[in-house]
Amino acid sequence: MPKEGAATPTPDPALADDVDRLAHQRGAEGAWAQAANLFRDASRLTPDPPLRDDRLTRSVDALVAAGDCMGAAALVPAVESLRETPLRNAVLAYLAIVRGRAAEAEVRLRRVQQGNCQPNNWPRRTGVARSLRTWGSVPRKNRTISADASGPVGSV
Repeated sequence: MPKEGAATPTPDPALADDVDRLAHQRGAEGAWAQAANLFRDASRLTPDPPLRDDRLTRSVDALVAAGDCMGAAALVPAVESLRETPLRNAVLAYLAIVRGRAAEAEVRLRRVQQGNCQPNNWPRRTGVARSLRTWGSVPRKNRTISADASGPVGSV
């Protein structure tokens, strides 16, 4: 199926959904690099803009979970150009935390909170949600950056 997705030059919603399911499956297995590629393929195949944006954002999230911060950082401009959503902001905050960029993480976390998306409302099965909840509960003067890559925002 990944080869079909990579070889299809035009949007194909049914194939995009299949590739997305496979990406979630690979993520659940801990194969985050494969999941990232699959989410990116699913995004490219998706005609619906909000769903396409979600899948691209999940691709970045999976890259971070795979430890490929450079690959994830290369996609930041694309993700930053997307409409602002809690997922988008959480993934960008996650990447900032993993990269040791405390000030950027603070700004990103504020954007999540300003979007009326408190950590308790985020998907529960996410490593970043745990990291960001912990980050938010630590007094500012005692904060340090540490990565929790046990599962990204888009984990199943």
